[in-house]
Amino acid sequence: MITLRPLGGLKALVHDQKELHLEAAGCSVREALLLANIRPELVALVLVNARPVDKAHRLADGDIVQVLTVFGGG
Repeated sequence: MITLRPLGGLKALVHDQKELHLEAAGCSVREALLLANIRPELVALVLVNARPVDKAHRLADGDIVQVLTVFGGG
């Protein structure tokens, strides 16, 4: 099981839950995002156990995944 912590605007996509627990060990970050109903293209930064990784990174049991949305403005 992994812990997914959406940050910023991504929380709204998961009904403002601070964290989700997913059976996603062995999955890529991209696959875990899809399991959580978060479109991967909305994610700009992924941290696994406080280290930046890309969306192809394979997750292990016990990983803590933090995801942050794309920022916009001007």
